[in-house]
Amino acid sequence: MAADMEAWSHSRYGTFIGFSDIRTLTEVRYHWERYAAFPGLSTNQQDKLRKEQNKLSKFVVEERSSNQSPSRSAGLFSLEAVAPTIKLFKRYWETGTCSATDAGAKGVNKLNPTFVYCLAGEVFDPHYGTFPQGFPLAPALAQFQESKTTPNTSRQEAAIVDTMKTQFREWAESFRASRAANAVYIRCYSGDAIAFCRALDLFGTTGDPATGVFVSAWRGAQINFDGSNDRPVPTTFDVIDTSNLTDHLGLLNLLLVAQPLLHKNPPSQAVLYTETLLPVGEDATKALLDRICTTVPTFATLLGLVPRAYVSGFNSQSNTHELMYSDHLQQYHERVAWVDPAGGDSNSPRHKCQLSINAADLGHVLFGFYDKMFASEQVMNAMFAKPSRSQLLMMENVHYHRETIGALMQHIKRRIHLVNGGWDVVADEFLEMVRMDGSRLVGMNNFQDLCLQLHLFGVYTPDVLESDPHPLSYRISLRQPDISPMFCVVFTIPRRSLRILLTDRSETGWPILQCLLSVPLTHSNAFSAIHPIWGKCTSAPSSSRICIEEDEQGVNGRSGLVVSFWASSRTLEFAGSSVSLCIKSTPQSTMRFVQELGMELAMFTAKLDDKQYVRILPYRPSLVSGQSPNVESVAIRFPDPVPTPSRVSIVANTGSGNGPRYVISFTARVDFDFHTAQKALLDGAEVSAVQIGPCTMKLSFEDHLHVISYPYPIIGDQYRLRIARKSHYVEVIVPVSEPLDAGGYHLNIGPVLNNDTHTTWNIHHVSLNRMPPVKLGDPKKLRWLNPHVASQLSNRELGIRENDSTVKAEAINTLVNIKDSIHALTMTASGEQGFKPLAIGLSEPDQGGINTIILAGALRYDLASATVIVDCAVVPLFRDAMPALLPSIQKLVNASSVARITTIAHTMTAWKKLLPAFVERCRTWSHRENCEYAATGQIPLSTVANENPLCSCGQNIGFDGPEWRVSEWEGFLPFATRAAISPLFAVSYIETMTGVAQPLTTVKTGTAGTGASSQRKAVNPLQKSSVLLFDLPTSRLAGSQEGLSESVM
Repeated sequence: MAADMEAWSHSRYGTFIGFSDIRTLTEVRYHWERYAAFPGLSTNQQDKLRKEQNKLSKFVVEERSSNQSPSRSAGLFSLEAVAPTIKLFKRYWETGTCSATDAGAKGVNKLNPTFVYCLAGEVFDPHYGTFPQGFPLAPALAQFQESKTTPNTSRQEAAIVDTMKTQFREWAESFRASRAANAVYIRCYSGDAIAFCRALDLFGTTGDPATGVFVSAWRGAQINFDGSNDRPVPTTFDVIDTSNLTDHLGLLNLLLVAQPLLHKNPPSQAVLYTETLLPVGEDATKALLDRICTTVPTFATLLGLVPRAYVSGFNSQSNTHELMYSDHLQQYHERVAWVDPAGGDSNSPRHKCQLSINAADLGHVLFGFYDKMFASEQVMNAMFAKPSRSQLLMMENVHYHRETIGALMQHIKRRIHLVNGGWDVVADEFLEMVRMDGSRLVGMNNFQDLCLQLHLFGVYTPDVLESDPHPLSYRISLRQPDISPMFCVVFTIPRRSLRILLTDRSETGWPILQCLLSVPLTHSNAFSAIHPIWGKCTSAPSSSRICIEEDEQGVNGRSGLVVSFWASSRTLEFAGSSVSLCIKSTPQSTMRFVQELGMELAMFTAKLDDKQYVRILPYRPSLVSGQSPNVESVAIRFPDPVPTPSRVSIVANTGSGNGPRYVISFTARVDFDFHTAQKALLDGAEVSAVQIGPCTMKLSFEDHLHVISYPYPIIGDQYRLRIARKSHYVEVIVPVSEPLDAGGYHLNIGPVLNNDTHTTWNIHHVSLNRMPPVKLGDPKKLRWLNPHVASQLSNRELGIRENDSTVKAEAINTLVNIKDSIHALTMTASGEQGFKPLAIGLSEPDQGGINTIILAGALRYDLASATVIVDCAVVPLFRDAMPALLPSIQKLVNASSVARITTIAHTMTAWKKLLPAFVERCRTWSHRENCEYAATGQIPLSTVANENPLCSCGQNIGFDGPEWRVSEWEGFLPFATRAAISPLFAVSYIETMTGVAQPLTTVKTGTAGTGASSQRKAVNPLQKSSVLLFDLPTSRLAGSQEGLSESVM
């Protein structure tokens, strides 16, 4: 079945599981063969594996059994899940099962072969944190919330295990259903993630499946997309999820290779996810801003990606449970969605304007990246100040070397044009700043490598790499009339010299390696972009070329290590030069190895002319069976952006304080090449501009209009104009938007993209019918709800909320008021405050009273996002619908069961913009051809108080469940659209959020129609002004919306 690609394609599994290349299929088949042969292992092999398993299990149980990470799966109830998940984790490592009882683990005494075979060979060495923790556990813990005492842990464990089994069964059923509908296809690949992305990018650009990119470090195979021709490998994607590779590979490395793989049309729908668990810096909640190595507007402008929550000002997914105990765990889990920063602006045209930046300014900006990326090399600063624990960790967790700078510049070169110079100006400015930088002791040791990487990535060839007319000592041995600016150094390290790495890797791990080219008593140059392969150098059959014969056993074999790297010709010309394989110096590696290896931490050194160990070649050798690329094709190069004819061009402007330069504003130039516009300008026509979207401005004079789309959110009301009437152009200069200002997406906090599919941009999608309901009825079981929904607010927002009404009414604080009303809506829908009304009305006293009725069908767990959602029917009250709705409104009045949520100032306008997003996120129906959104070209349809913001396509759809069978609702549902309303959480890397632990306060709540009030403890200050309950006087209900408005004031 897996003998070859053709056999696999015709197998029963080949219709929904595929392989990107033949090599991956071969490796998978190898592992399958090992699994099948596992029961027949010799007694010695079984004893060895059993000893390894016992040793590791004993270590985990005794040293790491207090692992609290699995409790994260409970989301809302993470703290409650700590005790039972710790017990389950310990039992898992003791017995190998997740059974909640000892009886369930009886008879389980055989090793699982999938835990035994890996790239390292046959060894039992799973990660010490291994546990099946991918199951959302909130429903299992919710039932214990009413207990005032500590619940029985055994009962909690049993509930957790039952929940895991139920969810696994449901997932399997869902997968089978998708499989039956041919809706799923899984394509497998084995190799390094960054190399894979680079290869996909190259394949998509060149069309050549033989990419020349190595599969991974330590291996000689190259990526060749020679999988099935029936299903070619895709090279762009709607969604890319990188799990927590950021912790291990570095954020910049990931984004640089993944961003080109996102679909560009439409760009607004593509999203890239990153996750982190390991804290960085002094404040883990702000670590993201440290990881990007510059300001967010600068990063987004140059790389084309921005954290969506950063520009939105909120996150619809909760991580407040992480905020509560991140210090205790010394971990902080954060998931970030990266998107096109202008993608949420429906006014932005699909064809982007040409974006440029001043060449010299870009050199300064790039040095800012460099300075942050290699901050760990600033040893001089650390010598005069005692470094903190976080600073020491930063010095150890080195993710970048000079190759990353080359990749960064190449990425920018592919996206952005230059003004006032070319890439020679950029590179010269940048390299001069590197030369003048005195804060890094090893800065100049890496300078030659840095220059080489700029050349390899096709950015710029510095003078130090230009051909030198003076003869080199290697000219004769290479027998070449023309000396290349670079050569490949192929360095063989005997296995005995690697003893320090191979004896006990559990202590040393795999420290970062680099090569040094040294000239005695003068200088040394470090090269970090090395490629190691276990094996030996040999001559290719029927050829004089050097090849590498790879040891299939890898690190467990007997061969030495062949390390290759590119070096400039000039670094090889000095007599007596030597090459060394070294461990990169960090505080920990120096302390661990300096006594044995010396100050340079060199494991092996050889003279450059020692042909036993060193070969200097004009090409990088590949495997005996492979093809070596020639020197011209060693770089990963892409075509430069082609200028497109356009009347609009945009320049990113930079500014600086005392440090590096950052993007602070944009200048858009609009050239008018038609006579009427030119004449109007010459005649002195008044020119004005107004912001019409988060990233767009409308320029106008007389009858001439032009929409300008900027690459990043802007503050349009701070625009400046430059009008060149004789030259027939106008420039519109706008500053970039920052979080919490009045620009950018503050204008439309919940945009719905007005494209063919109508999708919400910054509020995640949900499937309501698959989300488990929260059991309502007993308020004591819902004590957790108030603090959770209250945790939307940052400390700043809590202060605004407690301030006087004048401050709250300011337009800049609209989102605070939205959160306040979402809190009130959620608490009212839950009945946690002792009363659950039949309907909830959104009321704006200054705009006519109630204009929206909400019927809460259910409160549901959003397990994947660790929050809750109000599953509701939204009924906008607008003039044309009132005659049909009045009888149903009368029923609500008669039942004395309506709650009014009073909003203030600009909040109702924001609600009308948000409601389409809350509808679209859960939509299961298709928009009709005559959809009002398509007819008017705008979403929402209106933000006026007595007009409808929603289209009619979804009316009376999705209300089949028993929760909707309420007699008083029958007249509303034909006019209702189903929506999913949920909290909008503050963003921890923008604002401080210690408010989740605010003290309790005492409040009063009332019940409609009784006049009674009760006093009880609330669990969060948000309950201080939660919900107003009221009756609609029958005498005021005549037949018009005006009558209703008067009655609710």
